[in-house]
Amino acid sequence: MPTLSQPPQGMGNRRTSSSSSYTPSSPQVPSPNLTRRSSSGTLPPPPNVTSSAHKIPQSNYAQNLSRSMTIEEMRELHRQALNEAEAKQTELRLVLASRYRELVGSSDEVTKMRERAQELHELVHALPELMEKLINCTDEQQQESKLEDGADEGVSDDGNEQRVMELRQEMARLPRLVHRALDSDDVHDATICLLSLFRLIAEQTKAFPLATALAFDVGYNPVQTKDSLLAAQMKMTFLQMQTIPAKITRLSRHLLDSAASYGPAPELGAQKSAAALATLDLLEIDEKRDRIAQLMDLYFDSKAKLLQGLLNQLNASHSDEDDTDNTEEILSKIVLILQYDIILHPYQVFVLRKFPCVANSTGVEGIMKSLPMFPAKLVQSKVSNFLAAHLPLIRTKVKSMLVDIAGTTASALGKIRQSLYDKTDGLECMERLDNNGVCTWEEAVSGVVDVQNVLSSSHAVGGGPLALGQPSVVSSKFSLWGVLFSNTFSSLVHSLLTTSFHSVHTSVVSTLRQSLANAPPLSAMLPHEAYRNTLHIATELDSALLKVSDDAHELLVHAEERVESERRLRQSLYVQTCEIMGRLLSELRRMLLLPDRSEAIMDLIVGRLCHLLKFRLTALPTLLNPNSSPAVIQGTSGMISLLELSSAFDLADDNDDGLITFQEAMEAVDSAFSGTQFHGAEMVRETLLLPAAGEKERLNAGAGAKAKTVTPQDVTLNELTLLLARGLRHENSGNGSALGTIQQSLDDIITTSFGKWAKEALGPCTTQLSSNIENFIGIISTTPEEDYLRIYAHSDSPLQPPSSGGPVVGNASPHITAFLLELSSTLNRSVCPSDSLLPVPSIEYATSMGIEGQDVPRMMDMIRWALLHQGLDAVTQLLKTHLAINSSEGRAALEKCGPSGLIQLKNDLSFILTCFFERNKYGFGKPGIEVSSQKALEALCSDVDTLSNGAINASVTQQIQENHKYVFEVCDLFLSALFGEDSTASVPLGDLGDVGLGQASSTNPLYHPPVPSSCRFPLLPIQADRTLSGVQARNKLKEKNEDESRADTVGTGALRAGLGFFGSMLKKN
Repeated sequence: MPTLSQPPQGMGNRRTSSSSSYTPSSPQVPSPNLTRRSSSGTLPPPPNVTSSAHKIPQSNYAQNLSRSMTIEEMRELHRQALNEAEAKQTELRLVLASRYRELVGSSDEVTKMRERAQELHELVHALPELMEKLINCTDEQQQESKLEDGADEGVSDDGNEQRVMELRQEMARLPRLVHRALDSDDVHDATICLLSLFRLIAEQTKAFPLATALAFDVGYNPVQTKDSLLAAQMKMTFLQMQTIPAKITRLSRHLLDSAASYGPAPELGAQKSAAALATLDLLEIDEKRDRIAQLMDLYFDSKAKLLQGLLNQLNASHSDEDDTDNTEEILSKIVLILQYDIILHPYQVFVLRKFPCVANSTGVEGIMKSLPMFPAKLVQSKVSNFLAAHLPLIRTKVKSMLVDIAGTTASALGKIRQSLYDKTDGLECMERLDNNGVCTWEEAVSGVVDVQNVLSSSHAVGGGPLALGQPSVVSSKFSLWGVLFSNTFSSLVHSLLTTSFHSVHTSVVSTLRQSLANAPPLSAMLPHEAYRNTLHIATELDSALLKVSDDAHELLVHAEERVESERRLRQSLYVQTCEIMGRLLSELRRMLLLPDRSEAIMDLIVGRLCHLLKFRLTALPTLLNPNSSPAVIQGTSGMISLLELSSAFDLADDNDDGLITFQEAMEAVDSAFSGTQFHGAEMVRETLLLPAAGEKERLNAGAGAKAKTVTPQDVTLNELTLLLARGLRHENSGNGSALGTIQQSLDDIITTSFGKWAKEALGPCTTQLSSNIENFIGIISTTPEEDYLRIYAHSDSPLQPPSSGGPVVGNASPHITAFLLELSSTLNRSVCPSDSLLPVPSIEYATSMGIEGQDVPRMMDMIRWALLHQGLDAVTQLLKTHLAINSSEGRAALEKCGPSGLIQLKNDLSFILTCFFERNKYGFGKPGIEVSSQKALEALCSDVDTLSNGAINASVTQQIQENHKYVFEVCDLFLSALFGEDSTASVPLGDLGDVGLGQASSTNPLYHPPVPSSCRFPLLPIQADRTLSGVQARNKLKEKNEDESRADTVGTGALRAGLGFFGSMLKKN
């Protein structure tokens, strides 16, 4: 249990004074859980309070604690300790889970060590018996040698003189051979001759330790005759040649440190490397060394230094933009080293022990006799480990260089790409590698390269951009182009695509923000200007996506590997498009949540933009083709499904509002991708363009109090589905596909934005309606029936004669009619002619855009549905609030109403029902969205019928319906835009003379039903697309020019005019 970092409030002075008397035997802080005990029990000692000579009783501490801390502070102290304990337990579990594989591997190593220890134990116990056998054999050999010495005593010394002469001749000849071999850089011949010379010296004398050490396999056997000339010659020769071993060693190391593949015949470099290795092995004095391991390490360490030097030159060269040729030369040298020095030559020298040789030089047999036998498995392990360690390093360096080249000129990048392909997988390159007379390239690769190990370890694994171009299953074929440059160029283009898509996102968002900042108030907003601005943003976004895709195809697709390059490019475009759309949708949604946004203008513009994005992004069907998804191209290995992501999202969404914060999203995605090669938190941070933790704190500290209000930091499930496209298995169609997710997110934003706009746009009239309903309820509940008839149903009323008696049935209340007319007026003010057009040319086009259903909504429909839904919801809530039939006070007030007042209330309720559910030809957009309001209004009507005590009979109901028809007839010009045209109220164009003769018209001849063609927009001119207008204008100009040229060729006078006229008519027909 961690100790508490801060003292409770009110006890700071006591803990400070007690800290000076701290001793190691001071009691430790007990668990804060003990604070839940009753006051009668013993309390734990205070945190960090040390013992002293005069100990404070625990009861005093309990009293001090209760006096200095409140119950809430003690609970907070307890809660803090529990949270820290739980965090430590979670950390411990995670550490144990992450170290599980290491624990299993360690147990395997312990088992192997136990087996080796048992073998060593058995050998140690067998040593005494072996030593006894060795002593017995030695005694027998000594007895046999004594018998042979007695037989050799009679040998004559006549041959000593001849042997002296031969020694002197060899000592004169061998130094010349050594220097001759060194002049031709033949280190192996020079070493052989030098060792032969040292063997002669070591046989005759032990005065020269270097000669004795290098001739360790020669015994001491001097000539019997002492010759002063021979001794002097040996001394002079040794003094002359004693520096030669160091010189040969330096020359051999220089040969190893240089590339044996340089030059016109790189296949002959294997002889130089083998000779240098054999030389260094012969000149090594230590006999107890591991020759095989030492030689292998020496060879590959020298090649590693060589590659590192070239990479350093590459860093220095690519800093200069004009040094592209030098960069290409360095890359070519790296390729040659990997082909010959790392793969081909080790296979020939270490495995086959056979390689091409230069004429008039030491042969293969002479060199290989000096080298030990190398195990093939060891050679393969060395080469594979070397490639696995250096290929990622080379690839990273090459990528950084290519980024600078791509930033200056694409032609230079294409030139280097073609050159590297020709030198790695080109036809001429493969022929040169195969035509060495010893082995083919494929044989060398299969002999010394563990392809699976090299490819799996050299490829970048994780959730970053490098992982996008990697195949899910490692290919069994090894290719330097594939492991070095192909993926590097793909990753480079992916990085360029990432930068391009970030630029597109920034441009779209900045344009939208600028448009919102310059937008006028809602009352002064012109709908055609909103349409034009949002159409411009949507069109620019579509053009930018198409341009990025076309530029990437032009840059990446390679002639020799077109299929593979295009496959990787399609996958990268799929992922990047999903990410930019996820970021854009998140930005648009969070714009609507800003607390300081200006009125409803932002809701209207964002809603219009999202509606256009649903149909105007023509690049999405191609870029988001399901066959281009990572799950199809790479396979589903290591990827998660939408169900797994949804489960993690639901766990993080505590309040079930469909939103989680960025931090919760990173934790949820991290848990969803646990056990895969993807890092969920980093993917979320990268795709949402979030700064790192330290950078974020630094930015916040630098901004200080001047920081502006930022958008809410949250995300939805659909947005995460798009942002995590690189590690998620999208469905091929429907809402689970990428297109379907985008369309669903856009629909949610459209519904939300237009709903908020309608609520704010109808705010003033809703307030006025509330006041009028309240006033109306007060009048009918407090005015007696006689006064109501005298005031509101006087003799001038055209609806019912005053002599008829009984309750009066009037028209719908003015405030209800005014509210509906305001709805229609708001609709007319908020749309333009272009909003009445279908956004798609055909249903097939809508299906390709991921839009399901046969009815494609227009912009007019979306705005109308928002107003209808908001208007119905507002009037329903107001009626339920002011009538309050379910409450005792509201019911008592309505019971005081007279029959005429209740009939008028029923008239208004039935009129609202008729308008929204019978006259409404357009519906509400989503099925079932109006059910609750309809049931509430019908319940209010039923309650009013009950309160009327039979006053609302069939005759009254019929009269109410007739009055509704009159209102519809009078207001049809305005209500038809909102609810649709009423075929029963409109008058045909030829029957205008009869208007006013009907029953409804006779009551008020000043109002006439409108002509059907005078409704809003059908006869208004609609501005055509500029592109289409330009094409039509050019066609007309072309026709005019053709007509004029045709008229000139026919003739003059009337004949020419007549033929020209008829020709024009025929052409038009």
